[in-house]
Amino acid sequence: MSTHNTPAVQKVVDSVRRQIQSGALTAGNPLPTELALAEELGASRNTVRRAIEALIRAGYVERLPYSRPVVVGERHAEGVSSRNEIHVWVGQTIGDFGTSAFLRGLSAALSRTPYRMSVREPSSRSADGTREERRFLQEALRSPATAAVVMSRDAYSDNGDVLEQVAASGIPIVFADGAAPSFPGRTR
Repeated sequence: MSTHNTPAVQKVVDSVRRQIQSGALTAGNPLPTELALAEELGASRNTVRRAIEALIRAGYVERLPYSRPVVVGERHAEGVSSRNEIHVWVGQTIGDFGTSAFLRGLSAALSRTPYRMSVREPSSRSADGTREERRFLQEALRSPATAAVVMSRDAYSDNGDVLEQVAASGIPIVFADGAAPSFPGRTR
């Protein structure tokens, strides 16, 4: 699952995942309490809490407001675990009020999903945002974990050829600040 988990956390993650796969924990039902899982698995509540966060990121469990985490199930988790990165390009500085609000909203929307957000902006040292946007798109295209690309871009950027490659690969592209630019092969 994650190479960032400690052995104790990974042990709990693996145990809960096996319970989901075996049907002992079923989709739509809440996980046992942290205390119950800690006692059952011989782990601390903090370890269980970290394992639950890892299970949420992997798509096995989802957190609902004011309730215990709910089992999503094995089938859903397998469908998203390999493509879980949303690559976000912002053509303005992240410190800009509008950009910051946009990113907070997107982060909030993704917080209950197994997706994670990767944000890039043009370097303040570079005068060529178009070239940096191109590099961003090429990296998103090469990454096997890319689930989608979200762009708030400079209207004057000319990267239609790379946008076409991303679209042709089946990676969805969302243009957050206006209509999608035209590029060859674009159907709408």
